[in-house]
Amino acid sequence: TINLSDGGDALSLTALSSVGSSRFDKAKDQSINGQLHAQALACTPGTSDKPAFVEYAIGRHATYLDATVGMSDAGAIGNGTIRVIGDGVLLATQEVQFGTAAPLHVTIKDVLRLRIEVFGPAATTQPRMVLGSVRLVGNPDQLDQIGA
Repeated sequence: TINLSDGGDALSLTALSSVGSSRFDKAKDQSINGQLHAQALACTPGTSDKPAFVEYAIGRHATYLDATVGMSDAGAIGNGTIRVIGDGVLLATQEVQFGTAAPLHVTIKDVLRLRIEVFGPAATTQPRMVLGSVRLVGNPDQLDQIGA
């Protein structure tokens, strides 16, 4: 017996309201390493002890978090780190540098509260971190329950 499955449906995080955030906003038409992302989340990185963050109540209804991450082509040159946290547990860490784009693919199955944190070194420049095409992936019936 062979069971086949597609990747599921996707729900953009920009379509959801966060339950908390600091220095994060929804952004349109953001360019990362020359690639345009019509919908994105963007922020100025905080410090490791006080990161920029955004948090969502996803109710255990998604399987993956997917995005393309990098620094905005239009912002200052810099670097940063993204942490993905589910219910207080660190799920993934991604280093990001100006002039590069990196895929972010994190398993978030059974996560009730999703938190994304961004921090960088203390610097005089203000780089802009972008999570392009950021979305939750999962079963369509489950994704429909998020934000309901």
